[in-house]
Amino acid sequence: MAAECCICCCSVSQPSDLDELQAGDVVEETFPVVTKCGHLFHNNCLDRWLRTKRVCPNCKTRVPSGPSGVIRIFTSLEADFTA
Repeated sequence: MAAECCICCCSVSQPSDLDELQAGDVVEETFPVVTKCGHLFHNNCLDRWLRTKRVCPNCKTRVPSGPSGVIRIFTSLEADFTA
């Protein structure tokens, strides 16, 4: 069973064809992120949510501002394509 972003109700997963991606192909906004309380969301969904509410949409635990509150599982693949 795939994980689901409770904000948009869509599946959350990593890009399926990492080997075929080229720099600029990956839309970073849809990459999964995890809150410190362990809940998974799309980066853009959680970012929009946290602009108005500083609590986890799942459990209402306070989410600190900055990198201490959200862990980006994938930040960018662009570095992988520069050599």
